[in-house]
Amino acid sequence: MAAPQPLAGLVGQVAVAETVLVPAGKVRLGGVTYDAVSDGAFIEAQSKVVILRVSSGNLVVRAVK
Repeated sequence: MAAPQPLAGLVGQVAVAETVLVPAGKVRLGGVTYDAVSDGAFIEAQSKVVILRVSSGNLVVRAVK
């Protein structure tokens, strides 16, 4: 199992939504699951997301078009 990276080091990377984000949910990157929140839009599970920033210990993400 991969070790989690410091959250700030994940900004700009692409992850996969493990759950629906409405706006909170989970994303997976490098074999590790992280708490995340959408930047406002509903995101379907299994969608690719880009990590925009860290806020209150959560990754803020947006769906990749």
